Amino acid sequence: MGLQKRISLALTAVITLFVTVQGYLAYSSLEEQEDRLVDDIVLAETERLVERIEADEVRFDRSGRHLRLGTNLEAWLDDQDGSAGQSPLPKDLVALADGVHHWHGGDRIYHAMVRTIPEGRLYLRFDATRNEQFVYDFGRTLLVTGLICILLGWLMSSLLARIVVAPFRRLSERLSNWSPGERSSTATREPGADAA
Repeated sequence: MGLQKRISLALTAVITLFVTVQGYLAYSSLEEQEDRLVDDIVLAETERLVERIEADEVRFDRSGRHLRLGTNLEAWLDDQDGSAGQSPLPKDLVALADGVHHWHGGDRIYHAMVRTIPEGRLYLRFDATRNEQFVYDFGRTLLVTGLICILLGWLMSSLLARIVVAPFRRLSERLSNWSPGERSSTATREPGADAA
């Protein structure tokens, strides 16, 4: 492998590593921020709902004990009155302990908050599928952008390698055209020529 190819491959490898690490960090950071944002939304809505329940502003339907708070947010109140067999809770919420939870339910992605209050156990579930789709779309855009950057990096490194290697190539060509066996143009003196 020639010097030009080695320089080009080395520069392309450095660019690829840099783009890959930056892309991974950007994607991971956005995914973590999205999870924190949704958790903050669920936590804030739980606090607000608890305040409204305590102020008697919200009443759950006793037959279903379900409340839709928005397009992506639902709440359930399980009053734990012994009717466990008739629980209105979706199956994925039944076994959850108090606190924040994340899980994939089929093709949906959920974040939930479970909290015990005097009226029973309060469950809030946020469907974060659209939020996660935004993160996946960002990841795909990042991947395409990264591949374009690597391709441009390869082209630039090939050009740079050609520029860097060109002086060495010219020197090599001059040296290959020069034959060490040829007589030098400078005259050499024969020994004993001064004696005559």
